[in-house]
Amino acid sequence: MLDACAAGRGGAALVSGAVGGGKTALLRAFRERAAPAGVVWLQATATAADKDVPLRVVGQLLRTAGPPGADGEPAVWPLSSPVAAGVPVRGADGAVPAEVVADVFPRLCGILFARARKRPVVVCVDDVHLADAYSVECLLHVVRRLDVSRILVVLGESSGSEWDDSRTRRELLRRPICRFVHVGALPRDGIAAMLADGRKGRRSAPPVSEFHRLSGGSPLLMRALLDDYADADRAGGAELVPGEAYERAVALCLNRSDRLTRSTAWVLAVLGPRGERAEPAELLGVPRAAGERSLRALHDMGLLAAGRFRHEAGRTAVLRRVEPPRSPQLEARVARVLYEYGASSTVLARHLVAAENVDAPWVLPALLEAAEAALARNEVGRALDCLRVARDSCADERQVLRVRIALVRAGWRVDPSAAVRYLPALTDAALAGRLTPRDMKALIGHLLWFGRADEALEVLRVVEGLGEREELGGR
Repeated sequence: MLDACAAGRGGAALVSGAVGGGKTALLRAFRERAAPAGVVWLQATATAADKDVPLRVVGQLLRTAGPPGADGEPAVWPLSSPVAAGVPVRGADGAVPAEVVADVFPRLCGILFARARKRPVVVCVDDVHLADAYSVECLLHVVRRLDVSRILVVLGESSGSEWDDSRTRRELLRRPICRFVHVGALPRDGIAAMLADGRKGRRSAPPVSEFHRLSGGSPLLMRALLDDYADADRAGGAELVPGEAYERAVALCLNRSDRLTRSTAWVLAVLGPRGERAEPAELLGVPRAAGERSLRALHDMGLLAAGRFRHEAGRTAVLRRVEPPRSPQLEARVARVLYEYGASSTVLARHLVAAENVDAPWVLPALLEAAEAALARNEVGRALDCLRVARDSCADERQVLRVRIALVRAGWRVDPSAAVRYLPALTDAALAGRLTPRDMKALIGHLLWFGRADEALEVLRVVEGLGEREELGGR
């Protein structure tokens, strides 16, 4: 393609691969191969922060091309501030405004074609799926005019993103001059070569099959596994156990992925083995096709095999190092699934506290049990969080009283004076016989602490009366 470009037949290539799969390394190697040919290399790398900044990626490209207006090239507005130069930030229905397409795009493209009259030009954009809409449309504007030019456009994308279904990508791939290049997972031979290079001077390593199984053929994960094995080797270990390096690599993969892929990984990590039958798309509230695309992305980047994490360290990395999606609706759906699969009250409460209101009979008992367990671990703040949510889940007065007595018990450890507001209502309930003997005894202690001896004695008489009735009933 580079030879054809130099001969005046421009073209385009879309290099696609999983995050961490070696796509960027391939583009870097191509640049090194192209350097002796004397090409002008214009480079940009898109990031998630570029999405809402008009022409940010094109600005990167043109800064590497030199100052506008040099050598007879057409001048454009200052690239550092397209908005200040009057570029509209939105068009109708989110489309690029017509004035940008008619005026700005041709002037920007003019710089590229002026450069190409002297030397072949390679326009390389990595992570194009993260580029702003203006830049993507501008690149497509260039590609439509490449047939008789000395310009080669090379775009790198991470597979499995929302960009896969975009109109721009479909049009790009339909053009005869565009070639699709897929960077797949490393085969066993590739894993063996990396292993041979990485274990020089060390003892024999675990078999290639083990590295292949744990890395899924991902060069990034493979390098992390080699680092973890090197650490184990120095410590005298002989087994391959994914560790800190592997966890960091997993987090890096996900943080470079789109939001839906990260959310899917989080759902799978939270559900663990319980989630084998769960549908992430349903939990996330997205179309089935979008959920399946995210699952494929996680498989392609080497994190999953048959819908499960290849190693528990991958799941741990997601829970430790990847920010969870802030969605009360998602937390509520996850809590329901975990309850159906028999999760503990402590696990359920973690999601119920972050969820929107979940109307189900098991919610209140789970929150009360989780609060009790948290108090036993001296995690008073967590217990109070559970009880505050439980207070909003009460369906009748009996449940309200249960939560109030639990709030007094928990709040007492932090600020006894904060519990005083609950005492009158609890005392009335105790005298009416609506509290359990255990709760009444706890209430007596709180009343005495505040010097309410008379009320404490009244409650004590109720407790004693209940005890006498139980004795009579047992005879």
